[in-house]
Amino acid sequence: MRVFLVLAGLLLLPFSSYSESFEISANNDAVKFGFGWNLRQQRLAMDTSWLHNKDRGDVVALGINVTGFATSGQSPIEAGLGGKIVYANPDNLSLDGGGLAPGGFLSYNFPNSNRFTLYGHLYYAPDILSFGDNDSYTEYDLRLYYLVIDDAELFLGVRKIRVKYDGNPKVNFDSGLNVGLKIRF
Repeated sequence: MRVFLVLAGLLLLPFSSYSESFEISANNDAVKFGFGWNLRQQRLAMDTSWLHNKDRGDVVALGINVTGFATSGQSPIEAGLGGKIVYANPDNLSLDGGGLAPGGFLSYNFPNSNRFTLYGHLYYAPDILSFGDNDSYTEYDLRLYYLVIDDAELFLGVRKIRVKYDGNPKVNFDSGLNVGLKIRF
């Protein structure tokens, strides 16, 4: 896992001046830290994250999406399509591995109440795109953001991150409700 973290850090080093956001979300069992970069001229959104579950282990991810507006009008829906490279290391199993998970996100800002934004993403790596001991990787997240000040939002979310391993053990690294904070800089 250390090798993966070092490689992810080296890949992100040239983009450090584009850093745009930091977020943290948690529930009773898990905490997730994330950093995001948005390169508007190239219409690219990149992110990296680390989820730690106190009983189940760690998941590290590096993602990239091509972004744009899926609709027009007063409050268009922003969309992104791309994928994530993920690595999962469960605590109680001698298994580990990762995958290349295609997917994307949608984000909608409510026009009559512009402090609220609905956001969701879905990424899935089937067996053919998984490596190591992984058979599949599934991640989804649905969030409702509230803009407190211009550069800080609170959110309530529902998240599931699950890895199926060789021999059929499944590990839910996180599932259920979480609360979080996102800061842009």
